[in-house]
Amino acid sequence: MYHPAELVLKSYKPLFLEKGMYFITKLNPGTRKEYVELWQLDQVPQNTEEFLVKNGYPVELQVVIDDTVVAEHEQIGWFDAGDNVDELEDIGLKQLNTILSDYDGDVEVDVCEEEDDEDGLVYVTTLLLDKITLRYPTNYFDDDEYITDLEVWTNGRKLGSERIIMDGNHYIEHCVEYDNRLWAIVTTLEHDLMWPKAEAVLHADDDSELDEQWDDMDDDSWKED
Repeated sequence: MYHPAELVLKSYKPLFLEKGMYFITKLNPGTRKEYVELWQLDQVPQNTEEFLVKNGYPVELQVVIDDTVVAEHEQIGWFDAGDNVDELEDIGLKQLNTILSDYDGDVEVDVCEEEDDEDGLVYVTTLLLDKITLRYPTNYFDDDEYITDLEVWTNGRKLGSERIIMDGNHYIEHCVEYDNRLWAIVTTLEHDLMWPKAEAVLHADDDSELDEQWDDMDDDSWKED
């Protein structure tokens, strides 16, 4: 069975740098859209000290339930993509960054049993080839008290869109009418939400009254002729 848990990043000081180490970059700092992006070292830098000053120390991953570590970095290996996928996948940066950015670190881990000991309830993770299995939270949006990107995107009326660039990457910002307001929703070029769980942000043209300039338009209006 799966149990709610948290994916935690723990910084550490290594004796030396190795290819494959994880590092983090903070994106959109100081805003409501601030989140952490995880990336891996693809080659060892010549100047280690200069690299660490710029990027900070590497991080290791841990899975935590109720402040108890149930899986260490080397045990995090499998990802359950859902009922539509027959086999488990190797967990990668895409899934890890989705957990960190879209779900604020919340995740579900496969546990095989629960035991009582002197410290109370203990969760025992299911191991497959010495690796645990994670999946995205299944009921993550049920308790939200604010309007999320997912709610607006799912239930709103898409009025227009434009192509934008953030951190050197191309995205689409959509103007969506929902709850009698205009909202700015950012997606990838494939129209996948960037921050489903995040609190939706009002569009720059919203002044509590719908702007007449926003007529129904093809949602691919950002494309060049």
